[in-house]
Amino acid sequence: MQGQLDPSFLFWEIYEYVSSSIFICHYRCLLCLANPTHCPCSFGGVDTLLGLLDLQESYDIGSDENKEQPNQWIPDETLPGFRAFMTRFYWECFKVGGDILRALALGIGLEDEDYLLRKHSGHNNQLRLLHYPPVPAEELESQRMARMPAHTDWSSMTMLFQDDCGGLEVEDPSNPGSFVPATPVKNAIVMNVGDLLQMWSNGEFFFYIFSVSYCCQMLEFENLQGI
Repeated sequence: MQGQLDPSFLFWEIYEYVSSSIFICHYRCLLCLANPTHCPCSFGGVDTLLGLLDLQESYDIGSDENKEQPNQWIPDETLPGFRAFMTRFYWECFKVGGDILRALALGIGLEDEDYLLRKHSGHNNQLRLLHYPPVPAEELESQRMARMPAHTDWSSMTMLFQDDCGGLEVEDPSNPGSFVPATPVKNAIVMNVGDLLQMWSNGEFFFYIFSVSYCCQMLEFENLQGI
């Protein structure tokens, strides 16, 4: 999916900048200490089902009107413009998601194109910045550690934005257990159906299992010790 976001927004360049800056400003620990109950950060953990160390860092953002789970913003003096940009980006994503939901409603034969969209207020969405820190390549190859193990999302849908590094993989439905790379395409969004939308559509739309691994070409070409 391409060209949906306002090109004057300089979306890709700014998004990649703030997404990386949040994890190199070293402010996340102060956020956790200041308000551990509503800390927006996550640092992975052990997948008890698969027995893998799930290594990732994330920063979660929601609607500022959601008072039950208020956003914990980085002060503007620490990362200038971050809050303003991410707030605008949050609602830009909801606008694009709304267009997708309208198209899906028409695709399954609903006369009311807003039927699915009306079930989404925009105030319960989650915007997550993800960062995968360097790890020894042999840990990933031996499957003792994972970027993000194979899973589905419980939501209506997920829109995924990639940088040039890659790593996103999708299971081949004709060959369960086999994953194919979702090669990054500049200015494109990967949209994945969630569990809820599959249920709503009675299987007309079905989810794909996806995971995050490492880029094999980078490993072979540069002989990296950490990916």
